Amino acid sequence: MKLAESSPDLVKLTARLNLWSFGERVTVVLASVDRCSLVDITSSCVLITQFADWGKNEQNVKRLFGEIDKALGDDGAHERCPQCRRCGYLLVGIPAGT
Repeated sequence: MKLAESSPDLVKLTARLNLWSFGERVTVVLASVDRCSLVDITSSCVLITQFADWGKNEQNVKRLFGEIDKALGDDGAHERCPQCRRCGYLLVGIPAGT
């Protein structure tokens, strides 16, 4: 992937033509809520007419989250955002007692 644009809270990457697509646009948005860092990664095909990506966009997202975990030292040393124990829904920004 190639860096297309970056700022403190936004990173845009591009992936070149490959066997699965004509390329992808990957956007990483960073935010902080209640002292919790949030990362939102989206990947989409460059051509809006491409109806199948053969799993390439999902691979891009998993790869980036894997790299982030590796950089943070995925040994549990960093604090995770609070989540529902049953479904994993993020509980960031929800008033206490809700």
